Amino acid sequence: MICVKIYLFYPPPEYHVDYLREKHVTEKIGAEVKYEECANAPMEQFAKTGDDARTWLPQLSALANSGMKILIWAGDADINCNWLGSHASVLAMDWYGNETLHNTPFTNMTINGIPVAAVQNVDNFSFARVYAAGHLVVSRLAPR
Repeated sequence: MICVKIYLFYPPPEYHVDYLREKHVTEKIGAEVKYEECANAPMEQFAKTGDDARTWLPQLSALANSGMKILIWAGDADINCNWLGSHASVLAMDWYGNETLHNTPFTNMTINGIPVAAVQNVDNFSFARVYAAGHLVVSRLAPR
């Protein structure tokens, strides 16, 4: 069983469960088991140890330096992992584009002419502040 149920306050719409069980999806991602939702109890036990509070910046820096395309996004209505802290973290990364990222202004990303995010991009690395989005950005967008 694959356990990815990490939402903290309320579940997102359940359409992802059926989607992740579709044959063409499981074949494409190489899944060897049927996708199942699971309880938060194991995650809660890890959280009590502080294990979830370790930095990921060395690993992220290595990936950025390798040339892998990376997008870090944060909703600006997220009180759990606010965009300001996430942005400060990526600015602290030790990678070849660090200085350039510090000097790169945010630009608006729009969908159908409506601004949906402020984005910084340097080569293979992007950071996006998604407007009116909560903790689970894609399922917590405010109505537009």
